[in-house]
Amino acid sequence: MSENLQTTLFLVDDHQFILDGIMRMLEDQPQFEIVGTALDGEAALKILEKLAVLPDLIITDLSMPKMRGSDFVRILKERYPQLKILVLTMHDSPEYVSEIAESGAEGYLLKSSDKHDFILACTRISRGSSYYTQDMLAYLLKGIHKKKLKDESQQLLTQREIEIVKLLLNEKTNQEIADELFISKRTVDTHRTNIMEKTKVKSLVGLFKYALEHDLIAL
Repeated sequence: MSENLQTTLFLVDDHQFILDGIMRMLEDQPQFEIVGTALDGEAALKILEKLAVLPDLIITDLSMPKMRGSDFVRILKERYPQLKILVLTMHDSPEYVSEIAESGAEGYLLKSSDKHDFILACTRISRGSSYYTQDMLAYLLKGIHKKKLKDESQQLLTQREIEIVKLLLNEKTNQEIADELFISKRTVDTHRTNIMEKTKVKSLVGLFKYALEHDLIAL
């Protein structure tokens, strides 16, 4: 998040009225600042290349001309791993949710959602968490076959790392985890980086799937 405690947003949607609607919706939300918009993924990438400072959060449609939404998300994550991404779409299906989760997006929200859910999604993601509804997480589970790799996972992750995984998936921020475990935030940052590298996941959603597959948590 930006140092001024505002979350800077970049909007991508091929319908101008959607962009205008989001801007109007955020007029009374001083914690968010819109720093750019684009009508498709290709245009967005060209604009981002020229920015001196990247936005905190990209909010993008899924179905757009010139570039598929999932491809846009993957390219963003490859070029700018630190960028957080919320997909805002009308598509409500297991295939779309799974594809976007695999691409590394931190959130998936339907355009039929209300303002409260939109603000909640942006807030959670900006604080380092993710936003997928219980229904969407259930979709992800449909493609998961339990592998019963608990012992292997415990060898891969230390007990402290497993403890931090569980707290992360309970939507705790790094600072909250540090306070709860009586360790420094810097130590939590290091653990979190190590966890992501060991498990080879790109987002909290990927970590959620990993934890389920390895019996670290129960649904």
